[in-house]
Amino acid sequence: MIQRIGIAAALYANPDLLILDEPTSALDPEGRAEVMEIISGLATSGSTIILCTHILTDVERVANKIGILSNGTMAVEGTLSDVKKMFGAGNAVSVRSQNANETANVLGELDIVERTDIEHSGDVSVLAKDGINEAELFYKTVYTLAAKQIVPEGVWFKRLSLEQIYLGVNSGHLLPYSQTGGYEQ
Repeated sequence: MIQRIGIAAALYANPDLLILDEPTSALDPEGRAEVMEIISGLATSGSTIILCTHILTDVERVANKIGILSNGTMAVEGTLSDVKKMFGAGNAVSVRSQNANETANVLGELDIVERTDIEHSGDVSVLAKDGINEAELFYKTVYTLAAKQIVPEGVWFKRLSLEQIYLGVNSGHLLPYSQTGGYEQ
């Protein structure tokens, strides 16, 4: 109840800027949902909200821009979509095949593909251009491989949660594409 009273007091004046530090800690699931709904409503009405939290699913739910701190510096920042794309997890698929180089070359020629990369695992990461949804990318990937008589061992959507990105960035095991010349996981 103290947490709820603190949030109510902060919202009473209808501020243009609201800084919230762990606003959903110690709340039950219903209380968390209510607070996140209020935060989302405030953001839509034009308030600027700085949300500091370790509950990254809440961030994914309401934030339109994010920042990840690592060792006291801003390691990653941008929209959620841009941050995921930075780590090859926007509208992307992974393909496992017998010949990764051939697969990467064939799929890299598609007009809907931004880039292909061979990961350390040997899988091919295929990132769609802006405006291409993952269903279309998946379909065209499978169709193109079949047309070229390349039988993949597997094709799956490449999805990373914000939590996986956060943990990877702070452990040094996940670096943005531009820093590695390919993806590290």
